[in-house]
Amino acid sequence: MPVNPNAPGTGVSQTGSAQETSAPPSEVQQEVSAQNSGAAGGTNSDTFDPTPSNIAVQVQAMEGDMSPEAQAFLNSLSQSSQSMMGTFGPELGALMEQSGGTALTSGLQSRWSEFVAQVGHEKGALVDINSLVQAVLRDAYMENTKDLHFYAQKVRYFNEMKKLIRNHLTDMRDFQVKFTAMYNALPKDGDGKLTPEAQVELAQWLSANSTDPLMQGVYNLATDRTAAECMAVVEDRLSTKFGIDPMPQQLRDKLEAAFDPGDDPEAVFNAIKELAGFLAYCGDCGMDSNGVYGAAGVNDMTHIDGYGANGTSYDAEHAWQDYEYYKDDEVNGVANANLASSDIALLNDAFSTANYQVDLGLSGSSSYEQVVAAALDAANDAWKNEIILGKDQNSQSIYADIQANGYGSQTAIEVFGSAENAQAAMIAAVNCSSEDEMHMRNELGMWGGIPPAGCNSPDALDNEIQKWEEKLNSVGDDAQLANVDLQNMLQKQQQTLQMMSNISKMLHDTAMATIRKIGG
Repeated sequence: MPVNPNAPGTGVSQTGSAQETSAPPSEVQQEVSAQNSGAAGGTNSDTFDPTPSNIAVQVQAMEGDMSPEAQAFLNSLSQSSQSMMGTFGPELGALMEQSGGTALTSGLQSRWSEFVAQVGHEKGALVDINSLVQAVLRDAYMENTKDLHFYAQKVRYFNEMKKLIRNHLTDMRDFQVKFTAMYNALPKDGDGKLTPEAQVELAQWLSANSTDPLMQGVYNLATDRTAAECMAVVEDRLSTKFGIDPMPQQLRDKLEAAFDPGDDPEAVFNAIKELAGFLAYCGDCGMDSNGVYGAAGVNDMTHIDGYGANGTSYDAEHAWQDYEYYKDDEVNGVANANLASSDIALLNDAFSTANYQVDLGLSGSSSYEQVVAAALDAANDAWKNEIILGKDQNSQSIYADIQANGYGSQTAIEVFGSAENAQAAMIAAVNCSSEDEMHMRNELGMWGGIPPAGCNSPDALDNEIQKWEEKLNSVGDDAQLANVDLQNMLQKQQQTLQMMSNISKMLHDTAMATIRKIGG
C-alpha cells in the first residue's frame, strides 16, 4: 500500500502531493538504474529494473524535506531529547531490515516511552506525537536507503568492470587478426622459427603498432630528459666500450633527430637500432677500448679501401663508410655470420651495463641481424633504457614493476618523471575516459595497452585472451551475487515502505476517530 501523502505525520504538504508523480528519480534510484546503462554493449542476463514505478514516488516523497511545522517542532526540543531521538532511527531501521516488520524489542519500546515522557515534560501539552513518529520513521527509512545505495554502487562497479574487460577483449581480438596475418607472412627457417631478419622486423612492427606506453615510446616523451642528456650517455658508452670519440656524424644526426621532443616512436626505434648495429660492427671487428681494430678479438671483415685492417685506429668518417660496407651481405655474408668466441665476449660486454651483465645468447653462427635483435630484446635492453630513460634497468623488469605496483610506484616515477606523467602516458596509451577507469585498470592489471608486454607471438596473445576470458567469467559471478543482494535489499525496502504506510494509516485513523468522538 503506498504511503498516503496527505495523512497526518507524513511530512508531505498538501500542495506537494500533486507534483510527486513527475519528481526526478532519487539518488538511490539513479545508482540502481546505472547498472543497466553501465552494461550497455553486451548481452547481459544479469540486468534488471529493480524499482517498480510506484516505488519511485514513495522514495522521492520520503527523501524530501519534512513539513516546516514538523521541522520547527523538532528543532525546539532540547539537545538531550534530539540526541535520544537520533538513536531510534538506526535501531528501528536495522530491525526492519531483519524482519521487514515492526518487530520492536522491549528495550526499544521502553526507551521510546521514556523519550515521549521526557518530551512531554519539556513541552507539556504542545507535544506533536505525529512529528516525532514522522522523524523516527524517516530516519529509519534513510538508514535502509544507505544500504540500498551501497548495494546499487556495488552492482554498478561490477557491471562497469565487465564492460571494461569486454572492450579489452574486443581490442585484443581485433589486434590479433592483423598481428597473426603479419606474423605468418614473416620468413622462417627450416624449423619454423623466425629468421634473424624477421625478428628485427617483428620488433619494429610491434613498436609501431602497440598501444603499450613503453613499447610505443610514450615514455620518451613523458620524461624531462633532453636530447643532450640522451646523447651524453651514448657518447660515454661508445667511448668506454670501444674508445670511439667522436662518433660518426651520420649516427649523431640520426640519434639527435630521434631524441628531439615530439618525434615519433618509430624514429626512436630506428635510431636505437642503428646504434645497436654500429656497436655490433665494432665488436665483430675485435675493436678494443682504445679504438684499435683486431686488438681485442677476431677481425675477419672485408673492409673498404684498406681501412679497418688489424692495427687500424678508429676514424669517424672512415668507420661509418666501413660500417655500411660491413652490412653488405654480398661482401661480408660469411664474416658477419661467423663470430669467434672473443667477439661474442666483446658483444656481450658492449651491451652490458653496471647492473646488467647480459648474455645475448650468441653462437659462432650468429649473424649481425641476430646480434641487433638480441640487444633490443626486453631482457637485454638495459643499455637502451639507460640512454632514453636515464635508468639502468631492462624493459622486462620495468614492465613487471609497473604492472604490479601501478603508476605511483618508484619505478614509474623514475621512468616517467612523476606519477602524474606516468598516469598521463598510460591514459593516453589506452584512451582512458576517466580517473576511475584508470584505477579500475590498475586493479585489474590492465595498464599496458595492446598487446600486453611479452606477447610477441600469436600463441602468446591467445593465452592472454584466454586469461581475460576467465577473469570476465569470475567478475560475472561476482556481479550475479551482487545482484541477488540488491534484489533482497529492494524487497526489504518495499517491506519498510509497507510498514510505514501502515503506521501512517493507523495515525490517520486514530486522529479521525478522536475527531469524531470529540464531535459526538
